[in-house]
Order: sequence, then structure tokens, then C-alpha cells
Amino acid sequence: MKGKELHALLRLPDKGGRSVVARVLEDGRFETSTPVPLDARTRVNECSGSSFAVRDGDVFISNFPCDRIHCRLPGEKPRPDSVGGDVRNADFVVDPRRNRLICIREDQVSAGDPAHTVAAVDLAGEPFGDARFERAGFFAFPDLSGDGGKPAWVAWDHQGMPFFSCAIGTDDAGDDGVLADARQIPPEQEESITDSRWSPEDVLSFGSDRTDEWDHYHWREGEVSPVCPIEAEQGIPYLSSGKTMYRFLTQSRVLAA
Repeated sequence: MKGKELHALLRLPDKGGRSVVARVLEDGRFETSTPVPLDARTRVNECSGSSFAVRDGDVFISNFPCDRIHCRLPGEKPRPDSVGGDVRNADFVVDPRRNRLICIREDQVSAGDPAHTVAAVDLAGEPFGDARFERAGFFAFPDLSGDGGKPAWVAWDHQGMPFFSCAIGTDDAGDDGVLADARQIPPEQEESITDSRWSPEDVLSFGSDRTDEWDHYHWREGEVSPVCPIEAEQGIPYLSSGKTMYRFLTQSRVLAA
């Protein structure tokens, strides 16, 4: 949901399972934003997931099976903005300050295990993009603070896997987007973490099972505190990229499942 507009990813069984991005109109009908033959699907971690982002009417998707990022501006035909082949992308976050996309990238070009990174794709420049952070085995849930100055992500290694042990990474990004001091928040421990997200007031939030029940937490000045503790599970372990269980409506109101 962007502003007052709601967008959805629709799977079309009568079109061979092709996935399209659609805007939900006021009368409940859908207006498709991705024309034939584009198929909004990602193969990162081989489990599908978040394959599109929308900002100010611009639609960005990961196209299946070529795995290239395509951009469609209002009134224009979609255009490719990245290389394809063995480079896969997911979990897009639009960075309008630097005209780029932040995403999770799986690079299968080299021999051996795929390389996973937090990457940035310049929408007007180098089609491969740059790795912003790569000191972990896997990544998910990238997000960017409202002022564009602080990216965040969830990371884990193969030995731990996201169900048992993972951490949040964050950093300060300069005007050129280069990361200055990547660090883990909170200190790594045996907990499953999902949904790293900046609140409207740029407070870093996340989901965790640190008390053996799922809840949402804030990280503020080195301290972790629950957002709204209740006797109920608020969240689930990582299953696929982009599967989020909460959204901020305001700083003090959260829509959660």
C-alpha cells in the first residue's frame, strides 16, 4: 500500500500462472500495471516472494524467467533496468534520493554456492548495480529510513538459518549511498528475526521470537523494547522474501497479523 493506493500481486491460473501487479480501484476492480508478457516473479532462495515495488506510480518488478528488473513509468512501456541470467533480485525498496533500488540479490554467475548481498541498482546507470553489504550468508527484509540515510536488513548464515539465529544489520549511508559503518542490531543471539522496518519517525522495528512468542520490537539508542505487548502471537518465522506481518499506520498505530 502506497499512500492511498493499494497494489496487489495477482496469480492468473488461466494465463499459465503468470503473476501481474495490479492497482485496486475504488470499486474493487483491478487495473493491471504489468502488460504481457511480463511475469512478476522472483527465484531468490528458490522460494519466490516479494517481486515488485511501487512508488509515485512507477512500478518495478523482477521478471520471470529472465530475472531482469523492469521499470514501468506512468504512460510508458516497461524497460529493463538490470542484467538478467544468473542474477536474481527480490525485496525491492525504492531510494528516490539516489534514483536507485535497494534489493536482495542472489548471484549465481560464479562457480560454487550462490553469493547473496544487499545490492543497489542505479535506475539510470550501471545495469548490474553494486553490492552494498555482503558479510553474511543470506539476507531478507531490506528497508530504508524516511530520510534515505539508514538502510536496514535481516541477515543469517547457513549454519543458523532464519528459524534459529539471525540478526538485524543497519548502517549510515552518505549522499552517494556508500555504507559507512555496518553493524548488527541487536547483538546476535538465538532468536528468529523478521520484518526489519523503519517507523514513520525512523525508529528501527522488527519481529522476533526472543521470548518464545512472536512480537514486534523497537530498537532505540541501543535498547530493545516491545512495541505493543499482548498475549498473542504477532508474527511468523521467515518463509519467503517479503512476507511481512505488520505495517505502520502512524508512529503509534500498527496494522498486524
